[in-house]
Amino acid sequence: IRAIPGAIREAAYALGANYPGGMDALVDAMNQKAHALGMHDSRFVEPTGLSSMNQSSAHDLALLVKAAYQHPQIREYSTTPDASVAVGPRQVQFRNTNALVRSPVWEIGLQKTGFISQAGRCVVMQAQLAGRKLIMVLLDSAGRYTRVGDAERIRRWLGARPSVETNAGPQSAQLITSTLSATMSEGGGDLSGGSADSF
Repeated sequence: IRAIPGAIREAAYALGANYPGGMDALVDAMNQKAHALGMHDSRFVEPTGLSSMNQSSAHDLALLVKAAYQHPQIREYSTTPDASVAVGPRQVQFRNTNALVRSPVWEIGLQKTGFISQAGRCVVMQAQLAGRKLIMVLLDSAGRYTRVGDAERIRRWLGARPSVETNAGPQSAQLITSTLSATMSEGGGDLSGGSADSF
């Protein structure tokens, strides 16, 4: 598990290959779990995330982050900045691909980055922002570092506003789901309007 920050796809494939009943059984279990979590816009065909036939929505991914946050090991391993893992006789170094876990201004409880060409560069996070626990989903960021810049603009936007309207209950993390495009990035990061943004 400790190798997940740098090799989640290899770890996921290994889990599938060794799951009781094999890969097909694991995928069935993934889809059943997604349905149980209320992820009704999601469908998975394999566990590594490399197939464009895996489908979800920003709202469903926020539900998944909320569920994953209940597991302390996932919180710890996904936010570890760097790790050294013994693989046989040698030490293998892993570095978290989300630079925000190394930033002193971010309190990130859980995160996962991802990329395939069809989906672009994505990140999901649970973070403490402006005194509130929020779940952030950024999909299809334009460039390698755009998702970090988008997250920073959201953090500053929240810090400049005393409250965020939400339907979440008092015991739930507030959900912020957003699909950000290059036009938003080029527009100076004004999250108060524009068709590229949805809160």
